[in-house]
Amino acid sequence: MIILIALVALLSVVAVHDLIRKPGIRRVALRNLSRRVGEASLVVFGSALGTAIIAGALIVGDTFDNSIRDIARTDLGPIDTLAVVDAPDVDAGVEAVIGDTPIEGVDGVAGLARFQAAIATDADEASRLANPRVRITSADFDELRSLGDASNGLTEAGSTPTGDELVLTSQIADDLNVVAGDRVEVFAYGSSFGFEVRDVVDHIGVAGYGEVFIDPARFATMVDSNSELAAPPDGRVLVSHDGGVFDSTLDVATNDAIFTEVEERLTDAGLTFEHFGVKADLLEDAANEGAEITEIFTAVGGFSVLAGVLLLVNLFVMLAEERKTSLGVLRAIGWRRGHLVRSFVLEGAAYGAIASIVGALIGIPVGWVIVKATEQIFASTDVSLQLRLAVEPRSLVIAGLVGMVISLVVSWATSARISRLNIIRAIRDLPEPPSSRRRKLVLAGAVLGVAVGAVLTAVPGIGGESPQLLLLGVPVALFSAIPLLRGLLPGRSAAILCGAAVIAWSVIVFSAFPDVMQDPPIAVFLMQGVLMVAGAVAISSSVGPWLARVIGLIPAGAGPSTRLGLAYPTARAFRTGVSLAMFSLIVFSLTFLAVLSTAFGQQTAAFTDEASSGFDALVESNAANPVLAEDLLATDEVTSVATILRGGANFSAAFDPDSVEEPNGWAVSGIDADFTSQGLTPELVEIDPTYESELAVFSAVATDPSVTVVATWFLGGDDGPSLGDTVTVWNDAEESREVTIIGLTENDWVFGGVFLSADLVQEHLPGQFAARRHFVSFGDTTSPGDGAALLNGRFVENGADAESFEEIVGNEVSEQQGFFNLLSGYLSLGLLIGVAGLGVVMIRAVRERRSQVGMLRAMGMATSDIRSMFLTEGGYVALQGVLSGVLLGLLSSYQLLVRSNTFEIRLDFVVPWLALAIIAFLPLAAAGLASAIPARRAARIPAAAALRLTD
Repeated sequence: MIILIALVALLSVVAVHDLIRKPGIRRVALRNLSRRVGEASLVVFGSALGTAIIAGALIVGDTFDNSIRDIARTDLGPIDTLAVVDAPDVDAGVEAVIGDTPIEGVDGVAGLARFQAAIATDADEASRLANPRVRITSADFDELRSLGDASNGLTEAGSTPTGDELVLTSQIADDLNVVAGDRVEVFAYGSSFGFEVRDVVDHIGVAGYGEVFIDPARFATMVDSNSELAAPPDGRVLVSHDGGVFDSTLDVATNDAIFTEVEERLTDAGLTFEHFGVKADLLEDAANEGAEITEIFTAVGGFSVLAGVLLLVNLFVMLAEERKTSLGVLRAIGWRRGHLVRSFVLEGAAYGAIASIVGALIGIPVGWVIVKATEQIFASTDVSLQLRLAVEPRSLVIAGLVGMVISLVVSWATSARISRLNIIRAIRDLPEPPSSRRRKLVLAGAVLGVAVGAVLTAVPGIGGESPQLLLLGVPVALFSAIPLLRGLLPGRSAAILCGAAVIAWSVIVFSAFPDVMQDPPIAVFLMQGVLMVAGAVAISSSVGPWLARVIGLIPAGAGPSTRLGLAYPTARAFRTGVSLAMFSLIVFSLTFLAVLSTAFGQQTAAFTDEASSGFDALVESNAANPVLAEDLLATDEVTSVATILRGGANFSAAFDPDSVEEPNGWAVSGIDADFTSQGLTPELVEIDPTYESELAVFSAVATDPSVTVVATWFLGGDDGPSLGDTVTVWNDAEESREVTIIGLTENDWVFGGVFLSADLVQEHLPGQFAARRHFVSFGDTTSPGDGAALLNGRFVENGADAESFEEIVGNEVSEQQGFFNLLSGYLSLGLLIGVAGLGVVMIRAVRERRSQVGMLRAMGMATSDIRSMFLTEGGYVALQGVLSGVLLGLLSSYQLLVRSNTFEIRLDFVVPWLALAIIAFLPLAAAGLASAIPARRAARIPAAAALRLTD
């Protein structure tokens, strides 16, 4: 923010000086704000939307950051780090960490044991309410209350529960609609246990981490250690650092020292454990998620911001043309060019200052709408994150400063160009002759631009394998070469040729340099869109003379309004090009997102087939009380079951050097021959040539403990896994086994993770897995959705969560489509900028051609023809923008889906005809509305206006 403040101060210091000390410049600069309030309002509105888009993106990022950070308060509280140990070792772990001397910086240590179970109200099945997955916790309340500050949810909870007493948090109580004194049942380890709710506490801190607290002695009796298919409870050694909830992890050096000391003491005690810096990791994830969301919305909103910049450019160019005579008079009475520049800068600063304040305030409801829409997307998924709108004053200030910087930069850049006028020609309203000095400067800049473009392409682009700079370098060189080629090519052929070359390069670069462009970030395709739109505008702005000949062929019977309506924009190439670019950019991005959304939606059936392995539904259940395969098969509707041992393990591999130093945790699916019983398996993108099919690969994994199947993004190494790579599997005792990759998955819709044989899992990873995942098939008379619902009701005690594969994939696809639709709605604000820009252009066009319209009226042209002329002009610009935006959006999205591996899943290119019809209609309708009022005003100009120029 300091840099932004410095930039604003640097760019506005002259304007502030003139505002205070130069009344002449101040009057000239600000008089139009009061003289033409309507036009000024349109300009401010269009500019403010750009700032609002930036503010909205920052607010959404703040909301995600604060919402995720709030989990530190609700689910952790004073807990900063924790060590996972075997449940019987909890007390030993606590004693080891406390030690003979306290660890400096630690203000509390406590332990607990817990397992996951289902809990339900003590009522008949018809009215029973249940929560299938809650944490049942055994702990000493006095010990937990010693952690950190008192705000841990258990402050007023009294003593540790005894007997059949139970203490739960408000979140669980709300789910069950119970209060103190009510009876509930807990289902775990194959049995049902009755409890009475003694107290309901706030879901905050340690209470939120434990959720449901019971008598430690009762906890011990509930655990059936002989249940081989159920996972035993685990223990947690909780460590609290000095400080509050959010500032206890700020001192990185102290936290690292505490973390190391805790590990050393647990190791010296001979305990097997895994140690996590949960608080620091959570806060880091919150910052990263917030920054990522901000980046996504800022990148997409960049199209609208760029449209706002073009609006300002167009405004100043039109102001210069309109005021050319008055500017010449000012120069004649002694004003210097610097005075003209300063007057325009002051006017632009006034627009920018108002727009920045208004835009920052508009950004608040924009952010609120995005947050609410995101909540609706989350509501249809398993995401439990509660979003709370967070409006940080700092974000509003940053958005306002960015908007102000953009306005000031545009003001200075365009004003410098405007001030170059010949006094006599300006007073007589004659065109400026070419300047040899200016020509030399342009040629020098062109040579420099070509050199810069070539260097960008060769060095960081190809040499550094940067897809962004490789894509950008050639267009920079081509656009810079236009002045150099004008002396060699006739007319405006240079701009047409270079514009076409930019579009062609944006397409062929992916196949010409596959190694660099194979897996680019999505921002590359947004940059591709900007470059292709720039190329299209260069072509469109240069075909004016040819288009004029075509217009001349329009038969007289078509009416003069059509010919005149097309002639004027073709004669104003720069102005028309800028307006065209505003529409093209927005339509391009809307088309791009529509194709992606449709591509996801069209693949639902194929994705379902890939995820299901021939089964109908996925059944998840509690690790402490899993549904048994024989119980599922005893259900009449179920015809076959494949049991998957579900858990996690640590892995290391040479292709990810970080994992060699510190093994990385990953989900694991232990499978046996039942998994391939349907003759279908998840789709693989690569298989070992030794195996003839995907079925053979998974059959080998099910029976051979030495092979595995992993995802293409497994471990996240720089190079990624390859067939034949060796992966090391570590258990809690730090013993290792090696497996070889024989297949790679791409579309892991149910996150199978690493596929290993069930025999290896049971032998090498004992106690870490439970048979809590089943693939299920139903009979022909039972639909997958109905069958899943039936199993959920029948096995509620096991915490059954059954979903059809069609529903699982459909929800994922809907979430993606919802996000794309959200981005499209956010981006649609840019259309308002384009409409505002077109409105300003048309209003000023009416004023600029007032005398011409008067002469046409004097010559007998009807008012309807005058109105049609201006409507044709506005429609011509919008139609060009829509056509170029749609075509280029289709081309860019085709490149993304067909020519790259940006997405982790394969998508087919599909043209969304209905969405394109809507995308085309809305801008054209809006352009018609934006042109209607100026057109009606032009039609009312009397013939006498041809003889006078005053307003």
